[in-house]
Amino acid sequence: MMSRNSTRMMFPEIWVIVPAAGLGQRFGSKIPKQYATIRGRAILYRTIDRLAGLSSVRTILVGLHPDDIWWDHNELGSGSAIQTFLGGQTRMQTVFNGLKQVAEKAHPDAWVLVHDAARPLVKVEDIKRLLALAGTDTNGAILACRSSDTLKKASRAGRVERTEDRNTLWQALTPQLFPARTLLAAVAAALRAGIPCTDEAQAMENSGFQPRLIESGRDNLKITTPSDLVLAEALFEQQESQ
Repeated sequence: MMSRNSTRMMFPEIWVIVPAAGLGQRFGSKIPKQYATIRGRAILYRTIDRLAGLSSVRTILVGLHPDDIWWDHNELGSGSAIQTFLGGQTRMQTVFNGLKQVAEKAHPDAWVLVHDAARPLVKVEDIKRLLALAGTDTNGAILACRSSDTLKKASRAGRVERTEDRNTLWQALTPQLFPARTLLAAVAAALRAGIPCTDEAQAMENSGFQPRLIESGRDNLKITTPSDLVLAEALFEQQESQ
């Protein structure tokens, strides 16, 4: 396992960005999904709890909606290295705002982990493995899991065009790890070009990079619907009992 000192030798600083400015419209609740609770604690706070378990992280930046009335910094303890910033209209705009904060405050050669607010079940061990295996490859790296389903490419008419080779297909997860300045340039380029990137790896791909895939546990679930929350509750209890 990589020690804190060896992490610092590889990465001068590691910052975390948690985009949490979405309203979670698919969740069907009066409150944003990141404030729904697992065992009495908001999803967002449980996500931050996991990230705060990384001793190598310098600061955690949380991007919030301008009208967020639910955030309570007191939930995270007085000693937490956590800051908030205003998010944008899309996930990518929120990440861009966070990256500008990193550029202003961090070491010039800092790296950044971007993690979904609605993935509270990520294991610290998986993130440490991401850091260890990514090294300082400027292409970056992401947590991902291999596809276990048979996947079809569909036509616009809703008919099967072909079956994809699942041996080459992975589901992209988070965190995703990149050099902060490189990711800032890639996200800025995507925004200027109007490319609707759904994760940071896509922005890097569009700029000619090939991020490395680091296998993650399948319990690194993204909570999007109420049924996901039910499953997350069960997985959380399972993790806590291990």
